[in-house]
Amino acid sequence: DVSVPLKPEYAAVERLTRKRKGEASLKFWFLWLPLVLAAVVVGCASSTNTIPLTWFKYGFVSNLHPPQMLVGRSDGCCAPTLLSAQGAGGGNYSLLLLGELVQHHGQYQVDCPTVFWVALQGSQNTPTSLQILEGRDANNNPALLTGSLTATAVQARSWLQGNGYVPTVYMALRDEEQLDL
Repeated sequence: DVSVPLKPEYAAVERLTRKRKGEASLKFWFLWLPLVLAAVVVGCASSTNTIPLTWFKYGFVSNLHPPQMLVGRSDGCCAPTLLSAQGAGGGNYSLLLLGELVQHHGQYQVDCPTVFWVALQGSQNTPTSLQILEGRDANNNPALLTGSLTATAVQARSWLQGNGYVPTVYMALRDEEQLDL
């Protein structure tokens, strides 16, 4: 081993240099890396308009082009129709949703969405899409019943006729909602 004696002032400078290199490593791991990760998360959340935890739990959730439920129209059209009763207050219902037409290879098709639903007691505030997805009411309490299903494509005229509506209801709906291309 060869040992070279250093002047005390050079030894102090060497100790400070080694200390700063260690501080730089700590500064990277505990300051810069978390700041960069936070900036990436905020950038992704801003660009997709989705909270990161929601995205990890449910995937991409969007209210872009949601199916339109036609309940509450002035002509009384399109209320949910009870197909079969099941127990106290439960049942199998049919309702008309208007979805967006999507063009695939020159043909227009309906992109049937997965519809999530909650059954609430009484007249309560309307829950958000995320609360419905989680099966909760507007106050974040568990809903009485909850579920999901994939909608089935059906022609509006056929659904209205099958549920006892007169043809003029379809004509009014066609004109108001621009059902024909």
